[in-house]
Amino acid sequence: MSLIEYSSKEQLNTLFKDCLQKKLNNPDLIIGTFDNCREYGYTYTLKDIDCTFCIYEHRNSDIIVINGCENHLIKPYGPYVSDTSKWHYLAWFSAFHIEEAVDKLIEFLNLAQGAGIDFGYYRDTL
Repeated sequence: MSLIEYSSKEQLNTLFKDCLQKKLNNPDLIIGTFDNCREYGYTYTLKDIDCTFCIYEHRNSDIIVINGCENHLIKPYGPYVSDTSKWHYLAWFSAFHIEEAVDKLIEFLNLAQGAGIDFGYYRDTL
């Protein structure tokens, strides 16, 4: 995978969205937004699945994070797998590894659309 450089969180979030739309090419993709004052970006789900994901740069580092949860557990500040720590998430990637992160997000979306995701597994292993 190639590294994609960016200079701001706004640019990073646009790169995520554009890369996902290009790679996924799914008319059922629904894009929203989240903002918890420190982390912000887009949320992603597919029509008729019961979970939502977000991808963003972590507030205390340069890592790229994928987080998500069942729709009924989404908080006003975003879809997070856990409420107990800002370090709990579904997956993470080093800075500039946008394509790898998007590929993993697509894997999560496809899994959610198929057999489903056991978010409890992620909560139990955090």
